[in-house]
Amino acid sequence: MPPPPPSPPPSESDGDLPPATRPQGLRQPSVRPPASPAPTSAGWLVFLGGVLVVVGVFLPWIQASAGGQSVSVNGITVGTYGTLILGGFALARGASMLWPQIVKIQLGTPLIGGVLILVLLGMRWGSIQQTLTDVRAQTPGVNASIGIGVYAVIAGAVLVLAGGAMTSPRFTSGRRARR
Repeated sequence: MPPPPPSPPPSESDGDLPPATRPQGLRQPSVRPPASPAPTSAGWLVFLGGVLVVVGVFLPWIQASAGGQSVSVNGITVGTYGTLILGGFALARGASMLWPQIVKIQLGTPLIGGVLILVLLGMRWGSIQQTLTDVRAQTPGVNASIGIGVYAVIAGAVLVLAGGAMTSPRFTSGRRARR
C-alpha cells in the first residue's frame, strides 16, 4: 500500500478556524514556548552589578591600621564620581531590563558600562597603589591595604559585563540555534 500523500502546510488564516471547519490535514499551529529567561537573568546580573558598584564606592578603598588605630578612605574621598555615575546607570539599566513596564529607560548596552567602570578603576589603580606605598613609607609598622570597596566595584563590573554579554546578539543567537 503506498504511503498517504503529504499534508499541505498550514496557512496562517487556517489556524484561526475551529477544528470542525479547518480543512482536512491541517493541524493547529504549535504554541510557542515561553520566552527565554535570559533577559531576566541578564537583568538581575546588571542590576546587582550596579548595586555592588554604587555600594562599593561608599565602602573603604584604602585601609590602614597601626598601634590599635585604623583609618579608611572610601571611593568618594578618592574621587570616583565617574564610577558612581556609571554604577547608577548600570543599576537603572538592570531595572529597565527587569521591569520594562515600570522603568522605561534605555541607557545603552551594559557591556560598554561594565568596560568603562573597569577602565575608571584601572585609571585609579596606580594612585591607590601609590597611596598605599606612601602610607607604608611614612609610618613604619603600618598595615595598609586595598579596602573591600575596590573588590565590590570589581565584582559589580564583572556582573554588569556578564549581564551585558547575555544580551549581546552573539549570545542570544547561539541560544536560539541550540534549541
